[in-house]
Order: sequence, then structure tokens, then C-alpha cells
Amino acid sequence: MATDTHALASPPTDAAADWTLGLHALLGVLLTFILARQVGLSMRWTLLAVLILALSPLYLMFSTQVMSDVPALVWATGAIVLAWRGRNSEQYAWSLAAGFAFAMGVLVYRHQLMFVYETLWQTGGQFWPKIFRRYIFA
Repeated sequence: MATDTHALASPPTDAAADWTLGLHALLGVLLTFILARQVGLSMRWTLLAVLILALSPLYLMFSTQVMSDVPALVWATGAIVLAWRGRNSEQYAWSLAAGFAFAMGVLVYRHQLMFVYETLWQTGGQFWPKIFRRYIFA
């Protein structure tokens, strides 16, 4: 009895993408928590900020799509956390780390459009009004 192995398991690249997206989604929530505490918010406001991000429909949608928006957000938030930590420090390592994190965020977001994104179908611009109305409504 022959079985189709392709139907039984997804390619390893799909699993790697899922793990990477999940990790970035969790890191985004964690870095939001750290940043909110660093700027002096109370625990109540910090948890509210984290819940707003974690339960945002847009954040949840982007966290499940193979796009660079959430990884770029993580790098940018990490850059802000590092810059905030190094603002009163005599050590320049925090500033260098913040610059590196910001550069990584720019590289991740900028080059995703050219090298990662693959269009599977073309709508000729007819799908844009439907998506735009959904984003505005959300």
C-alpha cells in the first residue's frame, strides 16, 4: 500500500516559518511589557498595553502571515528598549545595541518586499477596496 508522504507532513520550511512567526509575536508582547515598565507605567497600565497589543486583530493577523511586519516591529521595539536603557548610562554599548536593532528592523522590513514576498495571485487592484474597508473598520 503506497502512501503519499507529501500529504502526511508539511515541508520543514513551513514549520520553521510558523515557529519564527510565533516567536516574534511573543517577543513583541514581551518587549512591550518591558518598555512599558521602563517608562514608568504602573503594572495595571502595563498589562493593559500588553493586552491591547496581544488581542489586536491586526497584530494577530500579521502574526500568522509570512510577512516581515511583526519581526520589524520586534526589532524596532527592541531598539527603543535599548535606547531607553542607555539614555542615562555612561556605557555606549546600549546605544550601539539600539542602533544595531534599529538597523536590523529596517533591513528586515525593507528587504522583505523584494526578496521574500511571493505573489500567488493577481487581482489587478480589485481586491484593495475590500481590504481597505476592513482595515478602516477594524
